[in-house]
Amino acid sequence: MKEKGKKIFLDLKFHDIPNTMKSAVKAAVKDNVWMMTIHVSDFEGMRQCAEIAKEEAERLNIEKPIIVGVKRAKLAEKSGIDGVVCSAKEVDKIVEACGKDFVTVCPGIRPQSAAVGDQKRVVTPAQAIQNGAHYMVVGRPITQAENPKQSAIDIVKEIENA
Repeated sequence: MKEKGKKIFLDLKFHDIPNTMKSAVKAAVKDNVWMMTIHVSDFEGMRQCAEIAKEEAERLNIEKPIIVGVKRAKLAEKSGIDGVVCSAKEVDKIVEACGKDFVTVCPGIRPQSAAVGDQKRVVTPAQAIQNGAHYMVVGRPITQAENPKQSAIDIVKEIENA
């Protein structure tokens, strides 16, 4: 994917002792990952992840990847990571608490024509944008579509018409 100029979102939700998380983040930076997820549980582990990502990116002279946490926005922000994974229904509260530059990555995005599936807190792409989401995660509406390419095109059109 990198050879084709694509950005890599490493959604592994790293969760371990600080040293192990730090090593995982360092390896992801070396692979020039664009964005990655970690669990928001241990403040020191998150702080070390933010620190090593910055140091390693500077050492390699590459752009620092975006690190987003899963849950607990205020703790994530305090630790120095870049943002959180959250429902697009919560973006306004997170922006209010953490500022508009704190990154929000929103799963559960379903175009108007798609089935909700097992997602509990779904919004359309247009609603996510209106709520201020930085990034949207759209999986099954594309991967399980009869024509994935057309589904992606339709989603982009829905966004452009928002």
